[in-house]
Amino acid sequence: TVEAAAASAPNADGADVTAEGAPTNVEAERKPMDLVCVLDVSGSMGSQNKIEELKSAVRFIINESLPADRLSLVTFQSSASRVLRLRRMDREGQDEATVATLRMAAGGGTLIASGLELGLQVLEQRRQRNKVCAILLLTDGQDHSCRAHLPQLLKRASKMGCGIYPFGFGRDHDSVLLRELSERAKTPFTYIEESSAIKEAFAGVVGGLSSIVAQQVQVTLRCHARLKEVNTPFEVLRHSDQAATVTIPDIFAEERRGPLV
Repeated sequence: TVEAAAASAPNADGADVTAEGAPTNVEAERKPMDLVCVLDVSGSMGSQNKIEELKSAVRFIINESLPADRLSLVTFQSSASRVLRLRRMDREGQDEATVATLRMAAGGGTLIASGLELGLQVLEQRRQRNKVCAILLLTDGQDHSCRAHLPQLLKRASKMGCGIYPFGFGRDHDSVLLRELSERAKTPFTYIEESSAIKEAFAGVVGGLSSIVAQQVQVTLRCHARLKEVNTPFEVLRHSDQAATVTIPDIFAEERRGPLV
């Protein structure tokens, strides 16, 4: 059950609060997802059985998908490639996704930005859109050219209401870059130390995505006194000294969120 503040409901501090985008007192339902896995298949993924563990994790996502879900697979090394178009995960779709997964092979360099660029293109070119969409980014390497592209990539993702969920694999990944990405995207960063934990990490995030009941929720605050600060990790748009709007990307089932003013 999700509880959202009623429109123009005054709180104890004399502020009017309006929430838009979240259902009120309704049972949370599993919403269909558009999911793009952006996967590092550079040469380093060929060591320590990494690529095989990655394949196993992707197959887990495939098997857990519902027929109304859609999945696309993008791989990157020195360049990016879409190895599975965005398609529904009915029986034929799952079979096609499984074949594409088994064909993945490691080799080449690491261009994270190119993988994200192609993953975003897949979602931007959709003619129909499921209610929930996200990009799962997994890499075990470093791309020093990626940071300059982050603002524009994240702006495009935000415009679609798409969350980017980074996974850093092994000790050599660029944790600073991925943490910066997660902080800007307002999504969790997951560190995977051992290859055997990839499936569990993916399962946790996909499970969370499947419990999303509202996205792009806008909470508008209108105060009778001066609104000095709005303490929240989410985007805040100030309208005046007495009004502001907070945009919350995702609301999960049974979750409560609220800015501190």
